[in-house]
Amino acid sequence: MSRLSDYQIIEWLSTIQNCWIALHISNPALADNAADTEVQGGAYERQPMAFDLDNTVLSSSTRAKFFTPDAEITYLAGWNHQYKGKMLWYTPIDDEPKLVRRGGSFFIPKGEIAISIA
Repeated sequence: MSRLSDYQIIEWLSTIQNCWIALHISNPALADNAADTEVQGGAYERQPMAFDLDNTVLSSSTRAKFFTPDAEITYLAGWNHQYKGKMLWYTPIDDEPKLVRRGGSFFIPKGEIAISIA
């Protein structure tokens, strides 16, 4: 089995160091168009997110953001643009969906998202 060098991993992770976080109501990787699974309406919009790249080749969230959708959230995804664009990564949020009522918020604490290439 081949292995990647730390240099190459850091190069790849640095390409997603700044992105736009989106909330999804189902797995975006299974959709014909990942954006079709994104929360829509109300005051919802993608939020900017920055990551710190550290020596352990992990990328940890450096900002916390609030979202105000009216939906059952199951996935987070990073996109290269605030509107449209390409999905860079995605992850389920938990074993259970998070229901957010109209006017409510969804909070991503600082350091909650970590990305690595294993």
